[in-house]
This record gives sequence, structure tokens and C-alpha cells, in this order.
Amino acid sequence: MACLFAARNVVALLFVVSACVATGHATGGYAQPDPIGLAGGSLSTYTYVDGNPLQGVDPMGLANSGWQPSPHLGTLRVPRGPDPVREILGSGRDFARNYGDMRVANTINADKYFHCKANCQAARRGATGEAMACMISDGREWFDQNLKGDPSQASQADQAANAYGRAWGSGTLTSCEMACSQYRPVGLPLAY
Repeated sequence: MACLFAARNVVALLFVVSACVATGHATGGYAQPDPIGLAGGSLSTYTYVDGNPLQGVDPMGLANSGWQPSPHLGTLRVPRGPDPVREILGSGRDFARNYGDMRVANTINADKYFHCKANCQAARRGATGEAMACMISDGREWFDQNLKGDPSQASQADQAANAYGRAWGSGTLTSCEMACSQYRPVGLPLAY
């Protein structure tokens, strides 16, 4: 469940950055006006990175509209970071695709291979994708153990495959199929 805690922290951090750091607690608006005033390119001196604090940062408050450097201030453009929404949605697609493949393949003992592969692919998307993979895996194992009645040993074995996939996904460029090959059962069609 450590992964669930990590994923909650990622989501909480996004809200903290947008809601607490950039806004005044009493008014709900930005705490200070843009230090370069209307030269920032907005009609409001209380606009931060074009109203998109999840996609851009301007730690000094000196970048103009679109986060391009101002020729008068000599600021540097801060590149956009990862897109957490895209990582979350992509991770869900990775899990859905692998679950569908597992059902179609209908091969005995293939579940750990597909679990490993889904976790690997989701972790490749970035830190948010990895956190989502962990959250999805933890939730599924909790469901299997507490509602379906699967033994804890089965859940532990699945979680080992999940963690193995995430480690390969976030730490290497090896294909997820190759990375998870130790979990690939005999008889699984080569399409997978």
C-alpha cells in the first residue's frame, strides 16, 4: 500500500502547487501581482503561466505570456514538464489492453506476465504513470484477496511481478515484453 500513499502524494502535490502556493488563502486569488505588471502579456497582473500551473512554471515570476523569454529581462524559458493527466489516462489504457490480451490469450499462468507488462508500460509513461500502476495493482490485489478470497501467497506473487514490471519500466529501455519474459508461460502465443 506504499504505492497508494505515493500516488495520493502526487495528486495532493498538484493541488498544493495550484491552490496553496499560488493563491492567497483569504481571497482565493493569487497572493501577489505579477512583478512585471502588464508586460507579462496578460490583461491581469494576477495571472500565472497563462492560467496553467500544472503545465508550466515560472519560479521567478518573470516570464511573459506563453513562457517565452522577455527580451528586456533576459529570463530563460522554463520547459514544460510531464503531463500527469496524459500519464494517468495512458496507464489506464495500458492496464485495459493487457487485461484484454490476457483474456483473449486464455493461457494458464499468463496473469503474472500481463501484470508485469502493464506495470512496465505504465511506468514508462513517467512518475505519475508509475504511481497509477502501483495504485491500480494495489487495488486489484486488495479486491482479489479481500473480496474474491484469493490466498495472500497468490497476492504476494502477483505484487512481486507488478513491482518487477514497474522497476523495468522506470529504469531501463528494454522492451516490456523482454523485461517480463521470466513470467511468460510456455504456450503463450507469440503475438503477446
